[in-house]
Amino acid sequence: MLCGTRGERGADALDTQFISANVDPSDRYVQCAPGTDRYRFRADESGYDNLFVAGDWTDNGLNAGCIEAATLSGLQAANAVLGRSRNHRIAGNYLG
Repeated sequence: MLCGTRGERGADALDTQFISANVDPSDRYVQCAPGTDRYRFRADESGYDNLFVAGDWTDNGLNAGCIEAATLSGLQAANAVLGRSRNHRIAGNYLG
């Protein structure tokens, strides 16, 4: 089922989608297009009480497709699992 950004259905919904055929190894990473931070969610914002997420695609303060963002996200997810604040024992001025 395909749904457009304004509720379009079927073929009309395709006009509102970002479509990419990822055929090269370098295509398989999280893109950080301007204005897309609002679509990322934090480690503890999955919508489920017992589900925490980690990865460079999350809202981790660095928000870039790289190992540093994935590591930062993993630390934040661990803090969430342990009931700590998001940035407990994490230092850096990139955190929001």
